[in-house]
Amino acid sequence: MEHLFLEELSLEGKLAKLVDGSDWKLEDRISQHFYPPKSELYGVRQVDSCVRVEPAPRLEAIVKIHAQSRPQIRSGEATTKLPFPTIMECEALELLTKKGCSCTPKVLHLASDIQDEDTWVPGGYIVYIFMEKLPGTSLRNFFERFDRTQRDKVRAAFRAAFM
Repeated sequence: MEHLFLEELSLEGKLAKLVDGSDWKLEDRISQHFYPPKSELYGVRQVDSCVRVEPAPRLEAIVKIHAQSRPQIRSGEATTKLPFPTIMECEALELLTKKGCSCTPKVLHLASDIQDEDTWVPGGYIVYIFMEKLPGTSLRNFFERFDRTQRDKVRAAFRAAFM
């Protein structure tokens, strides 16, 4: 098998068949971040656009993908144990969805699996978080640059939407 370097891996066009009977086609990569070896999240976090192709009607969404990734890891060193921050993100997003929070995307489906031979670490964990696609701009790249007043306004709006 040819070695795939991390930057070369593309999930575009892959079909995810979920246990609820729905089929999702992964489309364009929106973002990708590799966490350093000393990080609790050591691995890759990728966000792709996706579309539900079955059952009808067609539904556009996004999918967050968390996966173990290290180019030097062999399948014998793979782990299916999810990092604590990944577990907490899934639980938080499920809670926000259950509570009907209006300022976060609704979780459509959570799925965890074991990576196959064509992904980063065969036998390692991979988590898919399918979420509704919201209009607007993500605060991810801006929040840390806001001054304290702007950050407090965002926090207040989030609290109001969550309550």
